[in-house]
Amino acid sequence: MNYREFEEWREREGLHFDTTTAKRLGTTAQTLRNWRARGETPAWVEFAALAISHGCEPMELTFTDVKAWQLRNSLETYEATAAVFGYKRQAVHQWFSRGSFPNWLAMAAPGYEMKHLLSAQSHVSEKRAS
Repeated sequence: MNYREFEEWREREGLHFDTTTAKRLGTTAQTLRNWRARGETPAWVEFAALAISHGCEPMELTFTDVKAWQLRNSLETYEATAAVFGYKRQAVHQWFSRGSFPNWLAMAAPGYEMKHLLSAQSHVSEKRAS
């Protein structure tokens, strides 16, 4: 999701204030201003936006819950998890070793799962139509 798409999504969702948007995403208003200045958003924002748009509840950010999410989604290494969200393997390793996960992961992880579920359903529908 590029920054223009992000702003269009915010408009559709009625998220007119940086503070409101940041709270929903699990980040800060300053972070949103930084994205605006750069004209881009991190990879995880697409997933978090999808989860928010579909009314998902934030995921619990315990070691056990995040590990279960990784396994459900066949993300068996730190590197695989890092690639999904546009981070380095070392960052994901630190999350697990500290037992402290970034707040944005609470929405991005369910959004990742949802995107792949919707993609799989679309693929099944295409097979049925042919």
